Amino acid sequence: KEECIRLCRDTERCKSMSFIPQDGMIRCYMKYRRGGATVPVAQAGTQSMNMECNNSDRELDCLREDVNFRGADIGNGMVTDEHKCLEMCRETEGCVAFTFRKSNNQCYTKSQRGGSALHKDLGYNSMNMECSEIPLSESMKCLRQDMTFSNSDISYHLIVADERECLRHCGDTHNCVAMTFRESDHRCYLKSKLGGYNGGEIALGHNSANLKCDNSKPPQLQCNKIEERFAGSEMHHVKVESMDECLRLCRDAEDCKAVSFRLQDHICEMKRASFEWWSIKSHYVSVNMDCSEN
Repeated sequence: KEECIRLCRDTERCKSMSFIPQDGMIRCYMKYRRGGATVPVAQAGTQSMNMECNNSDRELDCLREDVNFRGADIGNGMVTDEHKCLEMCRETEGCVAFTFRKSNNQCYTKSQRGGSALHKDLGYNSMNMECSEIPLSESMKCLRQDMTFSNSDISYHLIVADERECLRHCGDTHNCVAMTFRESDHRCYLKSKLGGYNGGEIALGHNSANLKCDNSKPPQLQCNKIEERFAGSEMHHVKVESMDECLRLCRDAEDCKAVSFRLQDHICEMKRASFEWWSIKSHYVSVNMDCSEN
């Protein structure tokens, strides 16, 4: 075994190996992937090891019960419980999450956080190897009542208990940065874009949030404002209480680069582009979100 380890160490692409006793000798199989081609598989008389491993204690600190991370499978194998499934994921190259099916103790290793799509399924327990870096308590501070983030949906919608659970599922899902929760039927819509495609829109009974937000006073209020309208590059219009609220909506939206606020009726026009020129002089106040040079 020691000789096999030395050979692997001296071989540029070798990351793991398997030892198989045969005719009084030990056959050494060197591997270019941790855990082999898919996942480690139990085989009588065979021993295997990765050249680098992590044997530290790890709790199932972000295990999601009755949640199935579907798709994005690397491979699967039978194990005794979720702890052994976690170990299998650790030993498998590219594994960032796993799903454990309780009915037959099958462990599915995943190449993507949350798999290809997160589903609520009885009898399945799933976990990302790295929990969400944003605490739920912080994400809940980003909740916008009676507002929807339209479009930019990530495939499947979920039925959840409340906004907190919806945010938790978003934190578990690859590329999810925002969500909308519909109160009437408790549907949770996961979003791939901050603020959805068009930014926040007034919608009674819908509550939305980005996973991460800035609730401080918009610094753009201190910028030089133009008493004219930025024409074109529209996202959408929404009625708000003040210029402050208009700027906050824009800040929540990934594509929003500028706003025009109509003073007479408090209409907030969100823009997909910054402006160096202005037109249609009227009862407007306009400002670019990036106004540091003003």
